[in-house]
Amino acid sequence: MNLLGPSLAGQNVAYFIEALKAYSIRARDNPMMIAAAGGITTEDAEHLAAYYAGLKCESSLNVEKQATLADRATASKCIACHGANGMSSNRAWPNLIGLSKDYLVAALKAYKEGTRKNGMMAGIVKDLSDVEAENVAAYYANASCK
Repeated sequence: MNLLGPSLAGQNVAYFIEALKAYSIRARDNPMMIAAAGGITTEDAEHLAAYYAGLKCESSLNVEKQATLADRATASKCIACHGANGMSSNRAWPNLIGLSKDYLVAALKAYKEGTRKNGMMAGIVKDLSDVEAENVAAYYANASCK
């Protein structure tokens, strides 16, 4: 199943709260999320973040599977922050497991085009080709979230 939006299961609490804040002040541009986050209280954001963080999300990536995936070199640019199995090394950064290939490709494209703002991500993806974006998205789009 390919989703246009992200799976929120197992997402980092701090990242989730910051994302909601960014939508509520229109620092991130998505009409549906701006409408959903508008008027949300800090307490509500914390409750939502805790709920989704508590949902189970396990990466199906392992050493054997990673060895068979295309463009591991491009994925290596992501591993330092988002982990080899898609679990972020910093609670303020998003986990990539459970996100669909389409969603990840769209996010990478948005960072590259500057419509989604993050200086670190913009620098990492500035030279990323469409094929590399597809391959790295496929690399991480392997998880089981419930």
